[in-house]
Amino acid sequence: MSAKRSKSSHVWSYMRKEESNSVVCLICKTSFKFTGTTSNLLKHLRLKHPTENEELIKNAEEQEAKKSKSAAAGPSTQPNIMDTFQAAMKYKDGAPRKQMLDRLVLRLVVEDLQPFSVIEDRGFCRLVKALDPRYSFPSRRTLARTLLPEIFSQERTRLEA
Repeated sequence: MSAKRSKSSHVWSYMRKEESNSVVCLICKTSFKFTGTTSNLLKHLRLKHPTENEELIKNAEEQEAKKSKSAAAGPSTQPNIMDTFQAAMKYKDGAPRKQMLDRLVLRLVVEDLQPFSVIEDRGFCRLVKALDPRYSFPSRRTLARTLLPEIFSQERTRLEA
């Protein structure tokens, strides 16, 4: 059931304001005194309509996730041209930052006993993209055949010294 919400709380999906101090539950038609807060309305939903309350919580969590996602994307103002070009330019293969991030990804794989394919997991890619949009992962083949032997050789030399 949905009604126009006059307030920002999701409880208004199940309640309708009748007068300045009166609210009616759209499910059971119970009338409540409204003092400006939704706590008694939420309590009614929780106790009398648990299914709808679960739906309300789920919807609120989804809305919060959407807000967080859009907030993580940054402000809605238009970026200047330099910011746009810089964000679009990926690190070059020899760039110190890319080399450091490649090593950190390899350490994650080795230390946490992760498969090389972890770099292709959507959630992991999304996290890294949010942290540094300019970074692009090396291929699994590069990790296994180039970076791992290099790091292994460096560590071996360090331990033998």
